[in-house]
Amino acid sequence: APALRSGFDLTQDDDPVVEILTSSAGADAAGYALVAVDQIVSAAPEPLAAIQPRVAADWKAAQARAKARVVATAVAAKVAKGTDLKAALGSAGMTLPPPRRTAIRRMQLAQMQGQIPPALNMMFALAQGGSRMIADPEGRGFVIVKLIRIIPGNALLQPALVAQTQGEFQEAVSGEYAEQFARAIEVDLGIKRNDKDGIDSVRL
Repeated sequence: APALRSGFDLTQDDDPVVEILTSSAGADAAGYALVAVDQIVSAAPEPLAAIQPRVAADWKAAQARAKARVVATAVAAKVAKGTDLKAALGSAGMTLPPPRRTAIRRMQLAQMQGQIPPALNMMFALAQGGSRMIADPEGRGFVIVKLIRIIPGNALLQPALVAQTQGEFQEAVSGEYAEQFARAIEVDLGIKRNDKDGIDSVRL
């Protein structure tokens, strides 16, 4: 086994190496082996007959993606110039899925724990009225996102969230006040820390 491992680590231009062969008992050396690479045979490609269906499917998928990009780019250009998204899709010369309206709050994205679809993420990167073409992450084509309206958040509609945020601030402020109060007492009483000879000497 050591000799075989060395053979796969070497190249044809490397100098030979000596490997120690162990006995079955493992106590003494059973001998030595001089290992060198004489010839490296490159892996042969798979027979065309075996991979022809996969190659054909990959080629068709690549052609479809290229055509989809051309169509999506043309539609996106029209939308960017002010054409209604539905009208732009209808003028593509082929049957395309109709546009879908989606409304989502920014706080809902946080609940997705990072698993945010790129189209939804793009909605929060656009200005009102803006549009952008993005590739589908699963390779199914392209998505054109148009942001129609931005509605400012209203904290009054989320009383539970407001109460939670207030509690978090109060907890942080309470800790900050306690720390400042302790420091004020130390300054007022002239307390000094003896880190070198006192505190450090009793650290575990």
